[in-house]
Amino acid sequence: MPKCKKCNKKLSDDWIFCPWCGKKQTRIPRRTIKRENRTGSVYKRSDLKNRPWVAATPTKKESKSQIIGHYETAQEAKDALDEYRRNPTTKLNITLKQIYDEWKPIKLRGKSQKLIYGYDESFAKLSSLQQIKFRELRTAQMQKIIDDLQKERPKLDTKGISEKKMENHSFGLPCLIPG
Repeated sequence: MPKCKKCNKKLSDDWIFCPWCGKKQTRIPRRTIKRENRTGSVYKRSDLKNRPWVAATPTKKESKSQIIGHYETAQEAKDALDEYRRNPTTKLNITLKQIYDEWKPIKLRGKSQKLIYGYDESFAKLSSLQQIKFRELRTAQMQKIIDDLQKERPKLDTKGISEKKMENHSFGLPCLIPG
């Protein structure tokens, strides 16, 4: 006759719970699903609250595994890892400048020089972010640049003409002079 794991009282063989202390007597092993070799890793980081599940590339002999991304659920991380396996890329740590340099000849092929100049000037305003890895860019960094550009911009009237307030000395009333 077996004994209870907690209170050591004698139990019948077919009892699942101890009638005296309520301790469950059968142990059901936890089932973990092991991923196949060289398919990458999905694991949970306890220090991250919003997106704790991490998908990482498979390790190679010459290098460490790289993190593909952080996800809210384990299934999202597995899906991202499977997508990476179907369409692998070596550009996980590409900078914003490298992305622009690859995108520009494709997108601006056959376009006017004026349009290309406009894109180049707009991209130049992102100079503080150009050497940062694209995956490490944050919304706050982009928002700071947008806010700084808004401060530089003059006020416009409804027709899109900048306004400068000047006083009309003859009448003592303010008037608007387009400038």
